[in-house]
Amino acid sequence: MNNPFRIVGFLGLIVIAMSIVLGTVFPSKAPWMMDGFFTPIIAFEFVQSKDEVKRLFGIAISPEQQSGTQSIAPPMIKAMDSGNRLYYIHMLFYASFLFFFSLTCARITGQKLYYAASIIAVVILFGDGFENIQLLSITSNINRPVFYAIGPIFQQFCKGTLQAGQSRPFVWL
Repeated sequence: MNNPFRIVGFLGLIVIAMSIVLGTVFPSKAPWMMDGFFTPIIAFEFVQSKDEVKRLFGIAISPEQQSGTQSIAPPMIKAMDSGNRLYYIHMLFYASFLFFFSLTCARITGQKLYYAASIIAVVILFGDGFENIQLLSITSNINRPVFYAIGPIFQQFCKGTLQAGQSRPFVWL
């Protein structure tokens, strides 16, 4: 029996299993979240400032912490970092799932539009990878004076105003 979606189905099962595992690794509650957010990981992706990150993780903002002399790593930061590292594996599987699903649909239907969807799956993989680098960078640099949050950078990029030389969107550059 020839099943063209065999690989896709296998990848889909792995994506489901990884999603369940990630649900147990990422923190499910936070001391504070912006209005409208229900999970800490999504709230973390949209923080606007260093103070919001510290509030999200339950870190009191004191002069000692602001000077960067005290190293803090509460359990929530460790859980968030563990989840973000594990998420790299999940990314590979869900991008592969989308990629092979699109290619299989293109092969079966003959519609070339599905090839565009397979390219988008690869773009999503790289975008998600860069996002995770930024999230891990934020938690590792939470006590440093220079700090970049994803939210304002993402908004600026979406508005088309992020141009070369205007800002440093990534801490590691």
